[in-house]
Amino acid sequence: MIRYAICKAYLNNSIDFKLEHLLNTFKNVVDLLKKQEKYDELINDYIDEVAKVVNDSKESTTKYYNSYSVVRTELADIQEKLYSCLSVYEELYENATDKKEDIAQKIISLIDDIIIDKSYKTGFDENGNRVNQVYKVSLSEKNRLTSLKMKYAGDEEVQVEKSNVVNKNPKINSKKLTAAQGWSIFLGLLVLGGLGNNEFVAVIPLILLIVLLNIDKSKIKIFQKYKSLNTILIIILIIAFCLLVS
Repeated sequence: MIRYAICKAYLNNSIDFKLEHLLNTFKNVVDLLKKQEKYDELINDYIDEVAKVVNDSKESTTKYYNSYSVVRTELADIQEKLYSCLSVYEELYENATDKKEDIAQKIISLIDDIIIDKSYKTGFDENGNRVNQVYKVSLSEKNRLTSLKMKYAGDEEVQVEKSNVVNKNPKINSKKLTAAQGWSIFLGLLVLGGLGNNEFVAVIPLILLIVLLNIDKSKIKIFQKYKSLNTILIIILIIAFCLLVS
């Protein structure tokens, strides 16, 4: 029964097919093993096999989303498939006698994949550029899934895999200054001070620094690893500016 359900899951299309049959079969097998008093002998082996199917299903689903520009109906199928994977994982967790922590981590990672904002195409503009809209899980559902995530995290902090779903349209919080914008304002004030003192020689390199610091520093590995470099650089620039205008 288990192997038939596994084969059926693999043979069907990874987007169209859901995992209800695999879930129901697993429940039936668990009941059968309990009646035959073979639960402890075999259940963990079947859990491992089913978990591999669910993991492959999840990976193929997220890979499909990340590889193609999907429409709204395809995105709905993707979300339904992820929810289907979640249902099977939860059933595996309830029946596992070992590896519970590993299954819990998979559940937490899967929830992150479900609740992350996703984009879908709605057509093309007059210039031929693709037009996307962003799909968000409702607030009530997001709160429910977040509570579920905390349940499986337990009292101890669980190391969670990074979400496999890529946010294709990450939003920028316009109410919060970026580091580069803060630097620009700071150095702009210094530039104004230099102009007031007619120190044009000091102003020119500062203008170049303003342009340089507006480049996204997140792409420079040294700034990722050594965040204190920003503080040190500010101090150096202050000292350099004081020396130039003195």
